[in-house]
Amino acid sequence: KRKLRTALTAATLTLLTFTVTSFTSVRSGLDFYRLPREVKPLYEGALVRDRSWKGMQQSTLEYVQSAFGKQALVVPRAWYLSPVQAEWAYIDVANTGTGQASFVNGLVGFAPEETQISGLDRLLLAGRFFAPGDEEVCILPDQVAQLLGVTLEQVGQARVLIFGRQYLVIGLIKGTALDQVVDLDGERLTPVDSVNEASKIQRDRDEDPRNKAANAIETFNHLAAANTLLLPYQRVMAM
Repeated sequence: KRKLRTALTAATLTLLTFTVTSFTSVRSGLDFYRLPREVKPLYEGALVRDRSWKGMQQSTLEYVQSAFGKQALVVPRAWYLSPVQAEWAYIDVANTGTGQASFVNGLVGFAPEETQISGLDRLLLAGRFFAPGDEEVCILPDQVAQLLGVTLEQVGQARVLIFGRQYLVIGLIKGTALDQVVDLDGERLTPVDSVNEASKIQRDRDEDPRNKAANAIETFNHLAAANTLLLPYQRVMAM
């Protein structure tokens, strides 16, 4: 019954749907902002991170590698902090040989290619930086090594226990020198101090995304190197 009217109604709905979709289609684009920083850049390139240092999805790294991997060196980093916001992590670390123990508040994961952009290998007091294929190895800031009783001569032999796993100490790094290394944004490479910066982090998360671009990017305090350990990037990502 009334086949003609039904056909006309269906055609009208189709045209309306097409029109609405055309006018509300999503467009992607990039906006550029000049952010003055009084620091000497470590490298010529770009730093990709969240404004409030929230963790980024793995797909972000995959996109960057797909878009720029043939023209540039893409070097990821990872942090391990307390899963509870505004609380410090207390990560127990023990020397398996002597039993001396201490703790750190965060772990930093670096890829072997990190040396090509930040030159962290030049800060080593002993040993070597991470190499491809490294997994259960670590680099200790000298302050942490002293607390654990690991000497320069023991690098490459000493092992430490972290989360029930043994890690071979392959290097010692000068902690105070690492604290002086800043990236393109003028901030340290160590994890953000999520306790003292809790209000900034929460404020940014609660802010309307449509207003964020108009606001200046805030700077954050980071953990001192003496409160961290360095592990291979993939090992931190697996935690």
